[in-house]
Amino acid sequence: MTRKPLTAALALGMSLAAAAHANEGMWMPTQLPELARTLKEAGFKGDPKQLADVTAPPLSAVVRVGGGTGSFVSDEGLLLTNHHVAYGVIQYNASKEHNYIDDGFIAQGRDDERAANPDYRVLVTVGFDKVTDDVLKDARGKTGRDYYDAVESARKRIVADCEAEGGVRCSVANMYYGSDFYRIRQLELTDIRLVYAPPRAIGNYGDEIDNFMWP
Repeated sequence: MTRKPLTAALALGMSLAAAAHANEGMWMPTQLPELARTLKEAGFKGDPKQLADVTAPPLSAVVRVGGGTGSFVSDEGLLLTNHHVAYGVIQYNASKEHNYIDDGFIAQGRDDERAANPDYRVLVTVGFDKVTDDVLKDARGKTGRDYYDAVESARKRIVADCEAEGGVRCSVANMYYGSDFYRIRQLELTDIRLVYAPPRAIGNYGDEIDNFMWP
């Protein structure tokens, strides 16, 4: 079977994130069905089950772009992210003759798309599985350094087994202060191209201070 190259394109702009609030605390998407009644009373008209699976639409459109996040906005692989998230990609393609940082850039067609720097990646979540029992199996009953070493050994083993198939990056996320662990599998896209970047005066309007400073 011949595999087609994995590609994605970046469109850079400004974005606003809408925050969802539960009665108390922070909730994972998998827990949203349990909050169906609360969400309905708050005015949510959708089905919480549709937001419970991070590997299915619409949440599967949310991806890791470089050091930040972004989302697919077309069925042809177009991604939208914040200006600062792909600042390095713009800089990589800029030159003395073409100051894409200050002046912006827009591709005139597919042939005019600009390749991102070789180490730039987009990661698409394709698996989110609970592995708490596996991580804690050899750690139960231990304390201190022995407990830590057992957990770390299990996490490294799970990641290594997961990445053995190639083409994916894996990690083990620690939830609820070490009482739950989840294996995250992410498809690694390596052919990333720049198709649009606004001028710095627009993309960096207000210096994006809200992205870097907590209230």
